[in-house]
Amino acid sequence: MSDIQPVDISEGNRLLQAGQFAEAAKVLSDIVQSDTQNGPAFGALGIALIRLGQTSDGLNALGQASQLQPQDAAAQYNVAVGLMQANRAQEAVPFLEYTLNIAPEHQRARQMLESIRQQASQATPASPVVTNSWPGSAEAPQPTSQPQPFAQVPITGPVLPASSSGMNYRQTEDAYEKPSTSTRLLRGLGYGLLFGQFWTAWNLFWSLVWGFKGYTAFKFILEAVLFATVFGIGGIITGIITALTPPNIRIGMSVGIAFGLLFMGIEAYLTTQNGGSFSPINIFFWFYTGRYVGTRIAIAVHTPVKS
Repeated sequence: MSDIQPVDISEGNRLLQAGQFAEAAKVLSDIVQSDTQNGPAFGALGIALIRLGQTSDGLNALGQASQLQPQDAAAQYNVAVGLMQANRAQEAVPFLEYTLNIAPEHQRARQMLESIRQQASQATPASPVVTNSWPGSAEAPQPTSQPQPFAQVPITGPVLPASSSGMNYRQTEDAYEKPSTSTRLLRGLGYGLLFGQFWTAWNLFWSLVWGFKGYTAFKFILEAVLFATVFGIGGIITGIITALTPPNIRIGMSVGIAFGLLFMGIEAYLTTQNGGSFSPINIFFWFYTGRYVGTRIAIAVHTPVKS
């Protein structure tokens, strides 16, 4: 088993999907230089270069991707699209045929191949062009081998503008991006209120453990409402602060600990004012519950969203 780990190209895919083609090309170029067998990276790089008008270099990258991914219909189809945009339609035919051999349901490839054959038939009516011999039909043999890399002929004449929808590139993994400020704030409110109840649950538990004999149903309900309100507000404030700060778990953790120690101080004050004594062991309780609450809120608030 190989110890080589696949290189993450999600950032390049994200930039490509966002239309930042120059930035995507730079990121992906670095990847293919360090990982010369990364087919998906070559494919994404080829698309970015063609979008930038660098059709020849883009075709080279797409051709490399097709050779590295012989069973990937999208990789084969993209070569055909690039060749079409470079006015090299006949060279696209074997790639379209092979695409349909891999994925017979690929309608774009089928339509493009039909269009090329119809144009060829109209241009040279005396030529015996069979327009209905699709790969998979009874009239045409199935192409069983991958087309060889297309000839690296210099592009002459006008190059068609790169279409934003022509490529049919299937990403190997979903692309994600940072959540917007409004999304983070909404998450901070919701998850802050939710995880703040972790304090509520623990305090109700210890209230029952230490004061069970003196509890009535009314007192328990009143205390539950009070705890839920106070700790919910604490969680919401923690969530808002976390949403407005950089995505760092340590920040959320620190804010949660700060609120935990604040609640500890309030508890100590109220306990001593009512003639009780405050145990230093509570420091550990409030520290670790605050740490947990802040960490969970930070993770929930800054989780990337699918682009």
